[in-house]
Amino acid sequence: MSIIKNISNEKPFEVIPRELLQSCDKKRKDTNNKALSLEAIGLLCNLQSYPEGWELHKTELYNRYEKNGKSKVMRIWDELVEAGYIIQFKIRSGNNYEYHYYFSVYGITEEQIKEKEEYHQAKVQNKFKLDFRKSEVQKSEGNQDNLDFSNSEVQTGKSSLGSPKPEANIIHNQYNTHEDNTHEDNTHYNQEENSGSSSINNDLLNKLKKEFKIKLTDSYINSMLTLFNSFNKDIIEYAIEYSSENATDPKKYIKSVLKHWKENDIKTLQEAKDFKIKPQAINSKNLKSKELTPKWLEEKTREVSYEQKNYYNKVMQELREKITNQFKNEIDNNTRILNNMNNIITKKYYDWNIEERSLLNKNKNKFIEDQLQIFGEMCEFINKHAI
Repeated sequence: MSIIKNISNEKPFEVIPRELLQSCDKKRKDTNNKALSLEAIGLLCNLQSYPEGWELHKTELYNRYEKNGKSKVMRIWDELVEAGYIIQFKIRSGNNYEYHYYFSVYGITEEQIKEKEEYHQAKVQNKFKLDFRKSEVQKSEGNQDNLDFSNSEVQTGKSSLGSPKPEANIIHNQYNTHEDNTHEDNTHYNQEENSGSSSINNDLLNKLKKEFKIKLTDSYINSMLTLFNSFNKDIIEYAIEYSSENATDPKKYIKSVLKHWKENDIKTLQEAKDFKIKPQAINSKNLKSKELTPKWLEEKTREVSYEQKNYYNKVMQELREKITNQFKNEIDNNTRILNNMNNIITKKYYDWNIEERSLLNKNKNKFIEDQLQIFGEMCEFINKHAI
């Protein structure tokens, strides 16, 4: 388990000391702390800024930032450790290790370091890197990938730090300083009482893994967690069950289901059940064939000829005209319906599934008729659940 805490005695309300913001200046007045790069200042301020209840998974840490990738974030992290804004502890707990991190926008004092070393009965490890590819973390935590940022206060009560099982790794970005709490209460993360989204997401991922009988990669976990954020637990559990029952490739199908629900602003379990989605029509033969297709050949077969492109554009133009004529009132009076129409008529050829493409090429009238029916059902659904 890994824990990061804000060691400041003040609650973080995005009050950033001027000394930190100017620590990159060559002519800075305060030379007690080491100079920082603009990137290091930015990362530290970013850690400080998360509101109460916010959670950020470890797999997002290196992918969250628009301009900084994993290697840069690791380098910046090490810079903050070296400059004394972050301290790190690696502590043995049975067969596993616990990782504790503390940060402060004011810089961590020698007195604070001593206090934490006495409490943890361990020395600060300045050269410990947040690298989960080659470190012992993979061995000791069972390849645990979920390092979370959490801004919620540490709750008092029984701690589960001694648990030998891999647990969600939470970074606490708020240091509990209530006078009526003990020091022990302030520094332990209460896994049993915390009912935050991190443990819920882990449960859902485990359910998905067992139900689909698949291995979860980092990229797949990232994409699923992003979709999970839009729904409650009941809806996601229903999506897992629905995909398992209606698809030969539920791993891909559930993403499509959740995206459809997100696009149509599904908020309740009943709305999800009422929303009609076609079962996945891919047989095992097609899946096997696709797996054996070289990437270069697959890309070549996805090229659309000039004639095919012209034909497709004409069909989509005809579909647009029929939708706008048949559902004019709905489109004019509901932005969601208008957006859904635009999503349909701007789809690229290969965004349609195999059956739809086949029907489009063989019988455009039937294809258009089917799409009009689906669009009509969608309009009915949106109007029915309109607030």
